[in-house]
Amino acid sequence: MSKTSRIEDSSDKFIRYKNIESLRSYTLVDSEKQLVEVRTKLENGDWESETYLPANVVPALSIELSFEDVYEGVL
Repeated sequence: MSKTSRIEDSSDKFIRYKNIESLRSYTLVDSEKQLVEVRTKLENGDWESETYLPANVVPALSIELSFEDVYEGVL
């Protein structure tokens, strides 16, 4: 997400997307700093959010992505 789309992507768009029944995960990748946020839908319908920094491995689609993979060619 870019500086200009940050608010739209992290709040307004998420509010619309979280009502999609089949959506289980929403991932935000910051394009200006190495920061990834993964929002996951729980069994009870609530959402939890985890933030990942370069020292972490980012889980996505049943695979693990390193920050080197996520940011390859970006920063």
